[in-house]
Amino acid sequence: MKNFKNFKIIALAFVLSIFISQPTSAIKQIEKASIEGKNRYETAIQISKKSYPKTSDKAIIVNSERIADSLSVGVLAHKINCPILLTDFAKINQSTLKEIQRLKSTNIILVGGTQSISKSQETNLIKQGYNVRRISGKDRIDTSFEIAKELSNLNQTKQFDNAFVVHSTKSIVDSASVSAAACRMNSPILFVGNDLKSFKEKYANYTFNNTYLIGGATAKLSKNFPNPIIIYGKNRNDTSMKIADTFFKNSKSIFLAKNGDQRFSELIDCVTVAPFAANEKSPIIFASTKNNLTKTEKNFFNKLNPNKITLIGGGLHHKYDEIIGKTPPKKDYVLLNVAQINQNKAGLPMGCEAASLLQSLHYKNIKTNTNINQFIKEMPLAKDNNPNHGFAGSPFNIDERIYQSILPEPLTKWANRYANAENISGKSSEYIREEISKGNPVIFFATYKFRNPTFKDYFWGKNALYNAHVMVVDGYDKNRMHIVDPAEDKPNGYWISRSLFDKRYNIKKYAVVVRWLYSKYNKSHRMVAFFIRLFSNLNKFYS
Repeated sequence: MKNFKNFKIIALAFVLSIFISQPTSAIKQIEKASIEGKNRYETAIQISKKSYPKTSDKAIIVNSERIADSLSVGVLAHKINCPILLTDFAKINQSTLKEIQRLKSTNIILVGGTQSISKSQETNLIKQGYNVRRISGKDRIDTSFEIAKELSNLNQTKQFDNAFVVHSTKSIVDSASVSAAACRMNSPILFVGNDLKSFKEKYANYTFNNTYLIGGATAKLSKNFPNPIIIYGKNRNDTSMKIADTFFKNSKSIFLAKNGDQRFSELIDCVTVAPFAANEKSPIIFASTKNNLTKTEKNFFNKLNPNKITLIGGGLHHKYDEIIGKTPPKKDYVLLNVAQINQNKAGLPMGCEAASLLQSLHYKNIKTNTNINQFIKEMPLAKDNNPNHGFAGSPFNIDERIYQSILPEPLTKWANRYANAENISGKSSEYIREEISKGNPVIFFATYKFRNPTFKDYFWGKNALYNAHVMVVDGYDKNRMHIVDPAEDKPNGYWISRSLFDKRYNIKKYAVVVRWLYSKYNKSHRMVAFFIRLFSNLNKFYS
């Protein structure tokens, strides 16, 4: 027994030496929030729900693609306290219409001419009982002054404290990053082009105490304005940071948005979130989804040291990780090599969810001594055949009357018995790739053999994906995704195009990521946990 006491002392000292000798983590502790939907329409709706959880008697609608008109509208939405929602040219987007109904809005403002939002769409909204009016001009410059006119009428004065002037083409991107500041200061964003005479005539209708020229191209027009205040950086990201330094100097919260360097239309997220960011007293900071942080950007975030970063739209989670120093730059190729479990060979024609979960657990070295036939007995069942409550029906046979599946929420609860799992339904495919790059397999819902979807209504919900199939995605390269399919006789998995994966995954956007039980710790912590368990077991044995 004396020898064992000595062993305990030595073992404990060894464990502590490992723990103490590890360098402290450089990861910054910054709260992460995300507002994103499966597309830009849904992202705008999520912003609306967060900003207006109950009702809003008004709603502003803009075209999701032709966003030049809408880049100046945030100030008006902030002033009249209503959300900005997105639509298509020909007819109202159905998800947007549902959100208008949830809000109980009765007054609709369309921003943009009939080339942006069709006259027939306006007519149909009126027929549905909405009070509809349109704000537009002959071009984006004219529209920006029409919005200024709306603000002037609401304020009952033609005097403003500030004006934000932005070149209508060469600096137009910068209007997106300055929009939160404009909202907060109740000041219009005015577009200027080559016709300075026409601009000056419109500009002269109002009095502005301060005129801010935003962007490098706009700064070149400074001689046309008395005592202008010029703000611009060496690129769009740099300009957004200088705007934050100017108008949000003491803010410890930021909104991170895509900078439009891949697609100009990505800037629409800035349009819809600007009023909310203003209410949160937070700047909108641009981020590139294709380039790593520059030295200037790293210095900005280090100096600002924010308490919270809110990601707007999909595809920015890796950028957050880069800001806090969590992960290296994105990888172009990852393959986890998750081992397949064949559900059909196990006699489980409806067992794809269980097989996919066990595949993921085995990859994480969890329940490796458990086979699928043993594991299936642990699956939570839905006594009422509602897949939101557990697995509906039996995995051993096919019953056309029942939706034989277990949906993401109960599947996640089941997975959390053994590992650290998270329901990431609604996240983008880019987010899924980020999880895979961290070594985490992702269980996702698509269609059998990636065929076209079919739908059916059930007592527990409408429009259920009738030919749904659940698989694991465990790898990607620049153009493809790697699938481990428990229903196929392909033990090494197979590759499909990213476009096909995105198309089928986006039908429902159901996904569950499986992480290691100790994923919140680094490797040294895991080693300590291992030795603590070993020490505990030895103590029990010798006692």
